[in-house]
Amino acid sequence: MTFGEKVKTLRKTKDMSQTQLAQAVGVSLRTVGGWEKEGRYPKQHDLYQKLADALGCDVSYLMTEEESFITEVTEQYGSRGAKQAQ
Repeated sequence: MTFGEKVKTLRKTKDMSQTQLAQAVGVSLRTVGGWEKEGRYPKQHDLYQKLADALGCDVSYLMTEEESFITEVTEQYGSRGAKQAQ
């Protein structure tokens, strides 16, 4: 299951809209949509913990080894590095 699928499934289980999740985490609606539909990942590492808190899950569930690697690459090398890592 991809990161976006995990977020969408948990959000629906909690009966939350994308707007409600965006407000709870402090991001835009477009950002949540990007995670769920476009296969994007949070640019900031701390967003994983905010998502886990809002969705009532463990942060390790959201972060697989691949997602953790992509997050680290994004923080170090920006979006270009993240695209290459993917």
